[in-house]
Amino acid sequence: MNLAQLATDNIKQFGEYPFLTYNDRDYTNVEVNRMANRLAHGLKSLGVGAGQSVVVSMPNCPEVIVSYQAILKNGAMVIPVLFLLGVPEVRYILQDSEATTIITSSMLLDKMREAAKDLPNIKHIIVSDGEASGVYSMAQLMQQGSDEFEMVETNADDVAVMIYTAGTTGRPKGVMLTHYNLYSNAKLAYVT
Repeated sequence: MNLAQLATDNIKQFGEYPFLTYNDRDYTNVEVNRMANRLAHGLKSLGVGAGQSVVVSMPNCPEVIVSYQAILKNGAMVIPVLFLLGVPEVRYILQDSEATTIITSSMLLDKMREAAKDLPNIKHIIVSDGEASGVYSMAQLMQQGSDEFEMVETNADDVAVMIYTAGTTGRPKGVMLTHYNLYSNAKLAYVT
């Protein structure tokens, strides 16, 4: 059971339809799934796979959804990081989560680079919009892949997403949410 299977099941059940609108552009569910498959291939080429953590930190945009799905399709764990956090908070999460990869936007790239400086666990930084020296471009990674991707099968109790608490009384703590936990919540929300 892989949480990303929900997107595939949705396409099979309902076909193609407008999924989201961003900056006056519509994206269909099929288009987002293709983008996620292409990015999943790119992530796989970097060695991202089961048991690894990938930080996603960028303002709301379609690339957030694409990134989440691509990470999950590879069997890796999503670590969402609020883009408003400062360097010390981001650095703590990068260390604690043992993330190997960061996906971010060009406007946050300097902050992510500073937070990741000298951390041995960070192997790759991917920028979602544009290009920069020393990092990967999401567009370039997506060009490497095809529209189809064989999703990595995960166990129901494998962690899909780890969300960090606010840390108001101490250090933030990673709250682990499993594939089954999130899948059952999504299915329950769909039924009711």
